[in-house]
Amino acid sequence: DQDFFVSSIVNNDPAAAAAAAGDSDHDQRSHNLPLTAAATADDQLVDVVLDLQLVQQILQQHPDAHVRGDAYSVGVLQQLDKLLVTWKDLAEIGRKMASIQGYSCYSDLILQHSLLGSHAAAVEACKQIAAALQAAALQAAALQAAALQA
Repeated sequence: DQDFFVSSIVNNDPAAAAAAAGDSDHDQRSHNLPLTAAATADDQLVDVVLDLQLVQQILQQHPDAHVRGDAYSVGVLQQLDKLLVTWKDLAEIGRKMASIQGYSCYSDLILQHSLLGSHAAAVEACKQIAAALQAAALQAAALQAAALQA
């Protein structure tokens, strides 16, 4: 019933599209994370909105691999791209806050009153922990390799 599914998406009817995707419990309250997609109908591009729950239903249940691929591309990858842009913006705000207060980076600003004191000290602490755990990790790997060969 792919035609009904595509028609429901093109007509921006999430409930009908969800039903076609096998989601009988879909309701309008689940539209808290809109994801945009494009679909073709009669050779015209149409913007549609897919919520995260509907994208999940399409990925799990739609029989057509191309439709699942498109849903992944527009429903997951585009949302990740938006989140990465937001993450970049937050990082820039952190750098500006640190600079205004006279610190070389945001981690120095945040760590100033901690036991570490700076990002350089945090990096050094991580290196020391990694070195201390390396011997145990190598021993565990050797034991697993021996178990696999037995």
